[in-house]
Amino acid sequence: MVKCVGCGYLALRSNSTGQFIEANDEFRETGKPRQQLDASAYPLCFQKVIDIQEMSMGLPESIRGRPKRIIEIIETERSCEDYSSWRMGFGPREHLEMYPPAPEEWVLVLENIWKCTHRRPSHPNRRWLPDLVIEN
Repeated sequence: MVKCVGCGYLALRSNSTGQFIEANDEFRETGKPRQQLDASAYPLCFQKVIDIQEMSMGLPESIRGRPKRIIEIIETERSCEDYSSWRMGFGPREHLEMYPPAPEEWVLVLENIWKCTHRRPSHPNRRWLPDLVIEN
C-alpha cells in the first residue's frame, strides 16, 4: 500500500502554460499551492490512476475546505501499480523518464500525455493537430 503524497506523479498544472509541474513539499503538507506558482487548485495524478478533484466531491461534509479534502485523499493508503517514489526537484515527466514503463505500455503513456497536453482550440479558425500516430 502506498500514499499519493509520496508519489512523483502527483502534479500540479500551470494555469498559464498548461504544463505539469512538481507538487512541492509545501503543497504535499498543506494542500495549498504557492501563490507564485499560478497552479491549478487541485493536484492531478500524472498517470491518471485517480481523479483527485472528483474524489474530493465524494468526501463527507465534515471535511471542510479544499486543502483538507486534498490532504485527506493524498494521505489515504491505496494499491497503485504506477507508484513512483517522489524525488524533490523532479516533475512528473522526469519521474516517468527515471522509471520508464515496459515498451508495450509506452503507447498508452504517450496517448495519455497527448490527451492531457493538447486541447482543442477555442477559436474555430485555428487548426487542430492530427491525432498521435505510432507505427511499429
